[in-house]
Amino acid sequence: MAFRDTLTTLRDELAAARSTRLQEAREADAQLEQSRAALRQLAAQLEITPLLEEMNAILLNGSGSLETFVSWEADDADDDLDGPGFNLVSLEPDGGEVPEGICISLSWEEDGECAIDVELADADPSLMVNGVAIRPEREALEQALIVAFREELEL
Repeated sequence: MAFRDTLTTLRDELAAARSTRLQEAREADAQLEQSRAALRQLAAQLEITPLLEEMNAILLNGSGSLETFVSWEADDADDDLDGPGFNLVSLEPDGGEVPEGICISLSWEEDGECAIDVELADADPSLMVNGVAIRPEREALEQALIVAFREELEL
């Protein structure tokens, strides 16, 4: 009988532990969604895509190609992270885990493949243009895009 009583007590402990884990998972999911929404909002606020589209229209006569990569929307994020134009791995925190992020890339052909990658990650959040960290502010982004374009063409 003592064994059965122990099992009953253990069952109650297990139910409480499962309930706690479920609640923690819900809270983590809510926090993750909030972080993703903040990244989307920052990307929209900085107007990353419109700035790259404007560069494409004015500097490249529309011949460039714009691609957007959103880590949580990728089917196989690990493969896509290593693909051309997407280097969220450069934003890895010390723990080695790749942060969630958005990468918008303008690429074009001019004496070889050229690209400007704007990476926005949930690590603080961080903003990088062609691997160079910048302040997540519109003015800093505009300046970094100009510098990156000049560097790509060695002007």
